[in-house]
Amino acid sequence: MENLIVACGLPVSLVDHPNFRKCMLDFDPKYAPPCRQTVTYTLIPKAVEAKKTELRDKLDRSLSVALTSDVWTDRRMHSYLGITVHSFVGGVPESNLLAFKALRGSHTGQRIAEEMDRAVTDFGLKDKIRVVVTDNASNMLKAMCIFFPTPDEGSGQETESHVDDISLWEDLSSDDLEAALSFSETGARIACFCHSLQLVVRAGLEKSTAVLRPAMGKVSKLANVVHQSQLFRAAFEEKFGVGKSIPSTTDTRWNSMYRQLQTVVDIDQTKLAELLRSTSHENLVLTSKELAVVQEIVDILHPFAEATDITQGDQVVTISVVVPTVLSLRRFLLSMADKVKYHGVTVKEFITQMHERFFHLFARLDVRLPHSQTARTLAFDSDVFLMASALDPRFAFHWLQDHPGSQEVKDGLRHRITGRVAFVS
Repeated sequence: MENLIVACGLPVSLVDHPNFRKCMLDFDPKYAPPCRQTVTYTLIPKAVEAKKTELRDKLDRSLSVALTSDVWTDRRMHSYLGITVHSFVGGVPESNLLAFKALRGSHTGQRIAEEMDRAVTDFGLKDKIRVVVTDNASNMLKAMCIFFPTPDEGSGQETESHVDDISLWEDLSSDDLEAALSFSETGARIACFCHSLQLVVRAGLEKSTAVLRPAMGKVSKLANVVHQSQLFRAAFEEKFGVGKSIPSTTDTRWNSMYRQLQTVVDIDQTKLAELLRSTSHENLVLTSKELAVVQEIVDILHPFAEATDITQGDQVVTISVVVPTVLSLRRFLLSMADKVKYHGVTVKEFITQMHERFFHLFARLDVRLPHSQTARTLAFDSDVFLMASALDPRFAFHWLQDHPGSQEVKDGLRHRITGRVAFVS
């Protein structure tokens, strides 16, 4: 039943369907499949408890663990809290789902903290947690303030935030939640790098609105026509191949817009123009300037899309990617500042956002920023990012080639990180 119901994602009610029961009789006339009630209230709970016991045994052998937590909403507007635990078992990194809870009502920081504490206590991880990675939503920061209380903030009576971040771009700068970014004796909260990077992109894209809007409007309408008109879809596939399409966009994922624009740029423009004119959609044909505008923004966003894909990996260590990515993106943007023709303001905003949101990380790296730059409270002020990159054989200290400092500064940074790693070890 586990392979059928769980692995295939089928409804439990399937076991009561007459044709399913007939099928089971064809396989084995002597086998009597369980009813829905037995599957729901007996078999599934037993399977869940067996998995939890297996996971407890694994985590008991781990000296320390890290958690990632996020709240998300499905298409029916039902909200859930997911908690994942990351550890080393026998020297091999493993990630497992620790808890998956339905959240009804307001998603307050208090509720999130209570659910996390319940899951952590259930698996006996309270003294093993070193890091919890979350996004920058105010309720999640509040939860971390309660989950990792400091001596001054242990009461947890600061201003509550009852609103979950319905968009991926929500940020927080309120002083009353600053404690959520502090280290405690048992662990620390670290901002999700991928989410923080998307905050940078979203803010930068807002500066592209005026120059990109005409072309973006045509591309968006073209994608809608491809997905909504059967006749146009058939003509599109006949021209470009079966299965070919233009991706739709998601409001909360900037890289969906990037993929859409990239797809249009990569299409044979002559064929596309012929198709649009022959189907009475000549108003969607991109002019040479609009195509150039789209091509330029795609080139600018490409490294960000690549970085986002890398840092979303679930089978590899991603924290070691942070320092190399931040330095290489900054170097790329600075090199693009004098090259772009249409998106100069956008590139400058990207640079500003990188400096502000990773201000403390640049400080740790001894990178001098313009005096006008200010810091955003995204909790990138930990040495763990530097040590993770240095300890990862994929990067070691190769990322120093993107560091803008002198050789003396680079050598000093290398020695400081090496000493820090030796001290922790």
